[in-house]
Amino acid sequence: MGILDPVPFEDFYFGEQPNAALFNVFKNLGVGGTSPLSKFIQGSQNRYYTKYLADLPSEPNMTYRDFLRRLNPSMEFSGLAPRQRGEDPNLYSPRIRYLFGR
Repeated sequence: MGILDPVPFEDFYFGEQPNAALFNVFKNLGVGGTSPLSKFIQGSQNRYYTKYLADLPSEPNMTYRDFLRRLNPSMEFSGLAPRQRGEDPNLYSPRIRYLFGR
């Protein structure tokens, strides 16, 4: 593309609206819902955008949507510790403590 070539509307819109790009790319993962994965992705928005800006000088034609498509937030989420994923294994089965008398 030359400097004066028109930019496709989607690239322009999603370039101006990073939140919309995030929701568009990860809609199949339920972004916008209340699941722990959805909350994780929404909470990673700033980190993803900063990483995109850091990678942009090496790939100046990459759009934010292209960058997001390279990510695998499900894999990243599954690599977290259970507590970081919002799981509490002791919620319904608390540890049993024994008291031993002398």
